[in-house]
Amino acid sequence: MTKASENFIYSIVHSKISERVKTHSFLFHLFMNALFFIAIAYFLPIRFEENDDVIMLLFASGGYTGSPNAHLVFINYIYGLFLTFLYTNFSNIEWYTLLFAIIHIISLSIFVWSVIKSNKSIIYKLLFAIGFYLIEIHLIMRFQFTTTAAMAALSGVILICTHKLYQRLLGVLLFVIAGLIRFDATMLLFIVVSPIFAKYFVIGKKLTLSKPTLFMGSALVLLLFCVFIDSRIYQSDESWKYYKEYNKLRGQINDNPNAERIMDKLPANVLPNDYKLLLAFYQDPHQIDFAKITTLNNQIKTIDFRAKIKNIFPSLSNYNNLFLVLLVIIGIIVFYTNTRLDKVIMVSSFILFVLVLSFISIDGTPKNRVVLTAFIPLIYII
Repeated sequence: MTKASENFIYSIVHSKISERVKTHSFLFHLFMNALFFIAIAYFLPIRFEENDDVIMLLFASGGYTGSPNAHLVFINYIYGLFLTFLYTNFSNIEWYTLLFAIIHIISLSIFVWSVIKSNKSIIYKLLFAIGFYLIEIHLIMRFQFTTTAAMAALSGVILICTHKLYQRLLGVLLFVIAGLIRFDATMLLFIVVSPIFAKYFVIGKKLTLSKPTLFMGSALVLLLFCVFIDSRIYQSDESWKYYKEYNKLRGQINDNPNAERIMDKLPANVLPNDYKLLLAFYQDPHQIDFAKITTLNNQIKTIDFRAKIKNIFPSLSNYNNLFLVLLVIIGIIVFYTNTRLDKVIMVSSFILFVLVLSFISIDGTPKNRVVLTAFIPLIYII
C-alpha cells in the first residue's frame, strides 16, 4: 500500500471518528441539559408568566370545549393541529407544556454545544455557557410561548449556519416551529441576527448566494406559507375570525402607552369606566364589542407621531443597565477583534436591537419577554 493510500484511509477513518465524537458530545449535552431542566423545574417555582398560555393549553387539551381544538389564536393552527392529535391519542399527558420543555432542552443544548466546539478560550466558553444557563433559569421560572419561540428560532439559526446538510435541515425545522409558536418573536429575532446572513451574502467582496442564506430564505418562505394557511383557516370560520381579531385589537390597546391619551376624547357610545376596564384587562365584550374596539384602536392610531416618539426614552430607560453592560462588552470585544467584518456584524446587531425596541415603544410596551427575545440572539452574536 502506498503512502498516499494510507493517508487517504487515515483521513477517512479520522473524519468518521471525529463525527461520532461530535455526535456523542451533543447527545451528552442533550442528556445533561434535560437533567438541568428537570432539576430547575422541580426545585424552583415554574409557572406560566401570562394567562395566554393557560388559555391556549385549555383550548388544545379540550378543557374549554370538551374536545381538543387547534384554534389557539396566538399560536399557528398547524402547531395546534399537532397538539390536538397528541391530546386526542394520549390524553393523559400534558403536551402543551411538555413540548415547550423539549424545545427548551434541545435549544439550550445547541447553544452550549456551539459555544463549546468553538475555537475560543476556555474562559470565553465558560462565561457564555454560564450566561445561557442563567437566562434559561429565568425562562423556566417564567415559562412563556414567546421566549420558547425565541429559543427555538435562535437554535435554528445556529444550525442553519453550520456545514452539515442534516443540521441545516434541522435548523430550518426549528426556525419554522418557532414561527408557528410565535411569529412576531421569530421575526424580531431574525432582524437582530440578519447581519450574520449579510456576511454570508457578501463573502469575497461580491454578492454570493451562500448555502446558509439559501436555507434561511427557505425557512422564511416555508414559515410565511404556514402563516398564510393559518390566516385562511380563520377566515373560513366567522366565530373564530371574530375571536382572533377581537383579541388582536384588545392586545394592541392594552399594550399601547398612547391608549390613555384618548381618555377625554372617547366616542359617545363608550363609557369611561368600560374603557378603564379594557385598559386593565377586564373588558366586557358585550360593552366593548368589535365595532367599538376597532373605533378605539383607530382613534389611538391618529395620535400625533411626535407624541408617540416621546414613549421611547421612558420605555427603554427601564433597561438602562442592560444597555450599559452590552455597550461595555461590545466595546471591549470590538477593541480586541482584528476582523473588520466581525466588528460590523456585532455593532450592526446592537443597533438593530436598539432600533427594534425603540420601534416597539412607539405603539407598544417592550415587556421583559420581548426584550429577552431580542437580547438572546445578540448575546450569541457577541
